[in-house]
Amino acid sequence: MIGLGLDTAKNRTGWAFIENMNILEYGHIECPKDLAKIKVDDAEFSKVLMWYYDQIKLLFQIHIPNIIVMERLNLEYNRSAKTMIQFQTVVRLVSIREFFKNVYTIHNKTVKSAFKLNTPKNKIPISYIQKARDLKIAKPHKLMMVDKINEIFDTCLSYDQDDEADAIALVWAQMKGMANGKIK
Repeated sequence: MIGLGLDTAKNRTGWAFIENMNILEYGHIECPKDLAKIKVDDAEFSKVLMWYYDQIKLLFQIHIPNIIVMERLNLEYNRSAKTMIQFQTVVRLVSIREFFKNVYTIHNKTVKSAFKLNTPKNKIPISYIQKARDLKIAKPHKLMMVDKINEIFDTCLSYDQDDEADAIALVWAQMKGMANGKIK
């Protein structure tokens, strides 16, 4: 079974293909600068969504996934939810229209739990907090996920590849949960 994990975002979407719990490939889709300037409320935003549709369609042709997994959005706490919903809708359209595949969503707490990274904010090791400050990264737990992915999968992701790490984590946690009968 091949799974595709997507950490969707407007400017940079991380993606990862996993087969039999092993990484096949990972990378990211980066929005061109001219399209990145277009805001979600601009009349031209449909150009961004169409570009994204084409990119997702191409991505699905690298390996045809049996399952597609994205993070379940917590609309209450996510500032960029308005934009994220639109990009996740594009993924759903491509997957159903082009490949007849359903899309799973998984809560980020489930993902963190699968990797034993459900550390409360006040318990994050000071080394990660300092590293995040040095790198100007707002969320130290992103660094923890990159390190955990590197450790488990013997990858060499850098801290600026946290989108790829998240995509790997999403699809791996979903497939692990399905294999264990915990997630349908």
